[in-house]
Amino acid sequence: RFENILDCWNPNLAKRLATIRLKTTADGHDISFVGFRAPGNEVLFVRNSGVHVWNPSSQLVERKIKFNAASFWPCVHGISPNGLTLLNVSEQGALLQTDLSNWKTERFGVAKPSAYVDTIASSPDGQLAAFATSRDGIFVWDIISKQPWLKWKKSNFGNPGWLAFSPDG
Repeated sequence: RFENILDCWNPNLAKRLATIRLKTTADGHDISFVGFRAPGNEVLFVRNSGVHVWNPSSQLVERKIKFNAASFWPCVHGISPNGLTLLNVSEQGALLQTDLSNWKTERFGVAKPSAYVDTIASSPDGQLAAFATSRDGIFVWDIISKQPWLKWKKSNFGNPGWLAFSPDG
């Protein structure tokens, strides 16, 4: 069982600035992803129940997106390098793309249902995101145009596990 504790540190001072303990639930609503929302003063975290924002200064936590377990069970998550776009991919093959400046969320079908998504990677410029799935191969999503950029299915590479973009994209 996970602890469901978030700590916010200042690495320059090697000092803990804030800590929050979240209620652990029996239904698996543990923290599965943590990142910073632009401009960096809020911590974004994902639980199976949805996307939440924690302000370490005020200690306030607010759920911004509620997941419906019947239609969206999240697998992997990623934030663009600029901290303005959140991507969530579900076991059902759906992609949620959220603009973190206004919390507008759009849903897209990107993979076959039950195509477990193993990993997500963002390009350095934040315009592309790549997903590796257990059934569909590698899928590259254009964050700006909100449409597929590339789908590469090759039966002999197996499960790629991890993806990364080169520093020049």
